[in-house]
Amino acid sequence: MKRFIHFQHFKKPLASALFIFFFIQLQAQNPRGIITINTGVVFNIGKDASLVTNSHIDNKGTLTNAGTIILNGDVAQSFPGSTGNIPLMNVLEVKNSGSGIALNKAIKIDKELRLTNGNLALGNYDVTIRSTANQTAAIPAIGNGAGVSYGTGKFIIERYINVGTVGHSKSWQLLSVPANGQTIKDCWMEAGAATSGYGTQLTNPLGATAGYDLITPSTSIKTYVSATNTFDQGPSSTSSLINNNKGYMLFVRGDRTVASGTGTAPTTLRIKGTIFTPTTPPSTVTVGGDKYESICDAYGLPIDSYLSPPTVTVEGGVVGVNIVPFILNVVGTVPVPDA
Repeated sequence: MKRFIHFQHFKKPLASALFIFFFIQLQAQNPRGIITINTGVVFNIGKDASLVTNSHIDNKGTLTNAGTIILNGDVAQSFPGSTGNIPLMNVLEVKNSGSGIALNKAIKIDKELRLTNGNLALGNYDVTIRSTANQTAAIPAIGNGAGVSYGTGKFIIERYINVGTVGHSKSWQLLSVPANGQTIKDCWMEAGAATSGYGTQLTNPLGATAGYDLITPSTSIKTYVSATNTFDQGPSSTSSLINNNKGYMLFVRGDRTVASGTGTAPTTLRIKGTIFTPTTPPSTVTVGGDKYESICDAYGLPIDSYLSPPTVTVEGGVVGVNIVPFILNVVGTVPVPDA
């Protein structure tokens, strides 16, 4: 059953207005108009509801989306409004058959950003794909008619790692790289800052001369080497771009406030850059005959959500392939770099 609701401009601010949508589908019926949420208005979309609109959305109040917003216009649409507050953005679907969606404010996605059709123009606004202790958001398989364009705005892809007294202890994590453009130091090292709740300290025998936080007997970041069935000794410098189609084995001690040999704390690793798409895929991985290989899940998705798998060239023989998701706990396979 569908319910159809006609939205018009809110002419006056409603300081305590509360709109709760609990039905199966909510359909905005103001073609090529503007849905305006005025200052003081609280506009809630329930967890089982969908707001489907071909209008601009101009949020000057509070927009809370616990369900789904589908932008399906046949002309350009703007979203979400430059001045309002958005405490929650559960699912946002771009399904525009016109000239696309233009962001006019940075947004954070809590569950899914669905790029089904049309261009999403970030302009100068970032899109954060959030990760918390309760849920990690994702960008599902991108539609053939969908695309992304950028100004200074980029995607920020997060991954929460539950290190600490209520989670697990310091541990090795097998990590992929789901965005393109930053250096190792800029993202996972938070540009060298001691940021609480984000990043982690990276160590290596090369120490500070190569940009690492500390000198340790072995490296805390490394990449699998198929030819020798071992891991390397890490990047020669943290100023290297983090892009890596094999992923990394990373020893996570906690956030950037946690130094070598001390306690621990939960952390969120984040990467800022452009995302990989069917038209801008990650580089090809060649797997040698009778060899194992690690292949980065550069799309940051569950493996069964792929539109198509990464490009793999196989050179005869028996091949073992390990697809690296954005995070996979690995225990007891690599020496700990320090106590």
